[in-house]
Amino acid sequence: MQAFENKKLIVDENQRADKNISGLGFPDANMVLIDANNYNKPYYADKALAYSNSGLDLDKFTTDGTSSGTPFKPVQLINFFDIYILDSEPSGTDANFTVKCKKLDNSTGATIKVGNYYYRPWKESTDTGTAYYLKFDYKEGMYKGNTNVDDYLIEDYYITFFTKKATGTPEHEAIVKDTSIYHLIFSSP
Repeated sequence: MQAFENKKLIVDENQRADKNISGLGFPDANMVLIDANNYNKPYYADKALAYSNSGLDLDKFTTDGTSSGTPFKPVQLINFFDIYILDSEPSGTDANFTVKCKKLDNSTGATIKVGNYYYRPWKESTDTGTAYYLKFDYKEGMYKGNTNVDDYLIEDYYITFFTKKATGTPEHEAIVKDTSIYHLIFSSP
């Protein structure tokens, strides 16, 4: 997997607590995606634009809610770090968070992109030529340390769903008002 590729959001409709209440599936909704990692920039979509059976396509959310708008792009994993290319092999504490790498001509096989250049970890058994040493530092505010376990990255997105107003007779009001958002499960691979 390339560390600079986009992410996906899966919407699981199969885990709703009471499937008998509604057969609507994922509701016809207008949605706003807020990218808290990018100055709370908003992106818009409706069900027709962003939803398919495979999930909610975040890259279909756009700045104006149309297919011709500027699409949302999530923070790429590599953007959580400041990456420095060292002049020589590091020693001591400078070796922490440093990876010996091979520079590639293009993105094929790459796991790291720095500027316009692509790299992958060095393979001691087969690589020859110049080795590059890439030092990784967390960007400010992009991680949380924990004394009991490893550090973890912080990435925040918020989606608001605006469902259409239900209509129907009073005796069917409870069924008609179910918009099926309840108990959808959102996950990422």
